[in-house]
Amino acid sequence: MKRRSLLSLFAPVTALFVASAFTACDKAPEKTTAPQPEPAKPATEKAAEAPKPAPAQTTPTIPAPAQPSTEAAKPATQTADIAKIASTYGFVARIPKDAESFSAIYHLHDIWLSLSKSKWATTLLDLEPVKQDPQIQNFLKQWSSPEAQKAKDLLEAIFGNEFLAVQPAGFSEKVLPLQDAISKFSEAYVQQAFLAGLSGKQMGPKEIQSLLQNAAPELVPALAKCDVPPLLFVSKAGKAKADIDGAFKQLTEMVGTKLPPAFELGSFKVADKYEFKTLSVVAKKLVAQFQEVQFELQLKELIGDEAKAKELVAQISAKHAELAWGWVDDYFVVSLGKDHSHVKFALLEADSALAIPDVAKRAVQFAEKKPMGLAYVSKALFEKFSPQVEFAAKFNGISNELRGILKPEHITAMQADVKKLEGKAQSLFKRQFDPMVSVSYVESGIHADSFGGLRNSSYDSSKPLGFASLVSSSSFLFFDSRANGPHSKAVVDFVEEGAITLWGWYEKYGRTMIPEEERKNAVAAEGMAKPMVEQLWKSTRLLSSALGDESAFILDLNGNVPKLPDIPPFLAEGKIPRIAYVAELKDRAALAESWKGFASLIKQISAFVPPTALPQGVPEPVMKKDGDVELHFIPLPMPTDDVLPHIAISKDRWVISTSPSFSKELTSKAAATTGPAMGSNDQVNFSAVWDLAEVWLGVLDKNAEQMLGPGEAKGFKENRSLISTALKLARCFKGMESQISEESGQARMSVHLKVEDLK
Repeated sequence: MKRRSLLSLFAPVTALFVASAFTACDKAPEKTTAPQPEPAKPATEKAAEAPKPAPAQTTPTIPAPAQPSTEAAKPATQTADIAKIASTYGFVARIPKDAESFSAIYHLHDIWLSLSKSKWATTLLDLEPVKQDPQIQNFLKQWSSPEAQKAKDLLEAIFGNEFLAVQPAGFSEKVLPLQDAISKFSEAYVQQAFLAGLSGKQMGPKEIQSLLQNAAPELVPALAKCDVPPLLFVSKAGKAKADIDGAFKQLTEMVGTKLPPAFELGSFKVADKYEFKTLSVVAKKLVAQFQEVQFELQLKELIGDEAKAKELVAQISAKHAELAWGWVDDYFVVSLGKDHSHVKFALLEADSALAIPDVAKRAVQFAEKKPMGLAYVSKALFEKFSPQVEFAAKFNGISNELRGILKPEHITAMQADVKKLEGKAQSLFKRQFDPMVSVSYVESGIHADSFGGLRNSSYDSSKPLGFASLVSSSSFLFFDSRANGPHSKAVVDFVEEGAITLWGWYEKYGRTMIPEEERKNAVAAEGMAKPMVEQLWKSTRLLSSALGDESAFILDLNGNVPKLPDIPPFLAEGKIPRIAYVAELKDRAALAESWKGFASLIKQISAFVPPTALPQGVPEPVMKKDGDVELHFIPLPMPTDDVLPHIAISKDRWVISTSPSFSKELTSKAAATTGPAMGSNDQVNFSAVWDLAEVWLGVLDKNAEQMLGPGEAKGFKENRSLISTALKLARCFKGMESQISEESGQARMSVHLKVEDLK
């Protein structure tokens, strides 16, 4: 899981990070028309200009990983199609085809301009509080200053047109040791922080120093295995060439003056055409500068092993890191790595990352959308960062510490049980991947579509979601999904087997460790608690078997305000939230049996409650019928109209809700049978919030003095038009929708952030 989380930073997140950080570039374009893609060059011309393989370096070239056969077997997009879209995706057509992942973002400056010149932005800046706020006005003044404009021009050049982050072949090979070192440090830090917390301390400098000393025997060797992973950053920054060259010239001038001797300058050419300069740091010179003998003694003191310390000094001294930079036509390329062997580019578009079958398919499909982002993660990279479930070896290490407390045969039996559970977990939670391609574009907001990646095992995407018919204009939150029934059952079976195994250990080995004088009390407690836990689990599983695979959570904003004592009657004109959880009902008999179990359990627990806490006893549930719908609830001390927590049961639905009228609505709507097949559909409808605000503003308009008091009511009326304008601006944010489905056997996730300009 740790490797999976780090992997998520490689491609899509790089693009999103740069996009979210892009806060400049409101300079007017030179032309009023939108910039057009550059025409694709003929293949012969491209071949003549394209870089040739880099000359042999002093460091070995990292071999490219072999492409999985599943990718190679897919039908390739026609070379002619790739040539047509090459100008749309820019430098992606020059990235080598063996790249492990990449992310590219495009025309952010155009998007920023459209936002800054929108009716929404104009209206916002024209609001009286904005115009009268000195801090905002001072910021806007500084934003328009010549100094700020220069900074914005530079940001526009670097990020505003086209920006790429590329993880070349060999990236994962170098990242895995680094991740292992980070994991070791994180585990040691958590343990140290926990111990410090128990003693009421915080992680200060002394605790950090103690942590590093204690973790050194594992952490230092792990760090010694690390190298700088190969990375490329590419920007279409030709407009800022003079400024960029000037900045890197200042960097090179520091060598030999401000930087230590371990830093060295160099240069190389790609394809005998593109000049690159390098700034390297040689670890051997750094070690020598810090006195190798003293460095070795410090390592020996940390690790406690002289031979290991000598080995680590040699290992660290062999390290080499390099920063390289240069121009490839209008693109500025920055490289990081242990060397520059990965600084190479495709000769032809057909040999580039754009021609990777999965990339080409989606690039062609979305080319007309003028994408703002394109990202790719290879199947091999996913698999390297997603190891299979393993816990038996760690348990063996822990259980071996119990020797002397438990008999050897008992420990062996426990280890065999865990090994058996591990095998089932590996089969159940086996992760399968496809290459992942993500595309984002602007259209009534921002769309982001991701194809491939981790295959869905938790969802059933074979048909449309039936509860799609339950969503309405007043639904603020709507989370609908259909579980993969067999997989869900297998997971529950696995949890049950694990619990049975743990209880078996207690009965066989743990109970004998309880002192004799306490054993009778423990047995008595077991006699009461175990049947109750078993009853709870049995009833829960019965309920699960009674319900279908599709379920939905709905937060609706169209509820009626209850008429309660001491509450002004005019509040009934407002609206309040209603909540419901809806599930398919497929086995009424199993549902009834599960409820009997829960009812019995409630009575057993209530027997332990002192009579003074419940003088009237445990309230008996009430059942009412409303047509074909049964409502099961416990009466509240006072009438609350339509606010009543309950369970509703219809012919084919089971509902937990706060509103009987809402349950009636949800059980009366027929299931959807049309629409796209999907396994999950999550919606956030901001318009429902704005509608609710309008309702309560209407109530305030009529009853401001009663609700706010004379003084506040006067201020409300004076600012009423401003509030209406603010609400009008807020209505431009419509909501967000996320869908999980499958396409050609691969997972697909589509996200749409719905945003519109003022009409």
